Amino acid sequence: MAVIILFIEDDVIDQMAFKRFVKTERLDYDIVIVDSVAKAQEVISSSTFEIVISDFNLGDGTAFDFLHDIVELDVPAIILTGAGNEEIAVKAMSFGAYDYIIKDHNRNYLKIIPVVVKKALQHLHDKRYAQKLQEDLFKAQKLQSVGTLAAGIAHDYNNLLAVILGYLN
Repeated sequence: MAVIILFIEDDVIDQMAFKRFVKTERLDYDIVIVDSVAKAQEVISSSTFEIVISDFNLGDGTAFDFLHDIVELDVPAIILTGAGNEEIAVKAMSFGAYDYIIKDHNRNYLKIIPVVVKKALQHLHDKRYAQKLQEDLFKAQKLQSVGTLAAGIAHDYNNLLAVILGYLN
């Protein structure tokens, strides 16, 4: 089943390089490409994606303008940049980005994207599974508490019945 990816990139050459890379590598990706913060915000609010890959600097803003929306939807975000620095990387990761990749002029960064996508999706799967296990544990603990309470009440009624039956005899 194809991985549905929102690819946000304002550079047409980078858009074409990504599409060509996906086709050449026969990656099972269903890609939606937008080229601005405004279009990204519109698409994020109206569509569902499994992962978002975005250039950091866009013509009308930065990936920080919509990163919070993506993270709130529990969708992994990978930030790409050609003009990155550690400060932006730390900020992106602290805002909830899954990874931060520096672009190179030869576009070798494209080779790492499938690995990062796979790891991000596995991390999301593991996170959701852990949440489900936590919910199941909480439900089991609630049931155990109800069972303990019911056993206590039954014990109290049994004691009362024993006293009543003792008087009747």
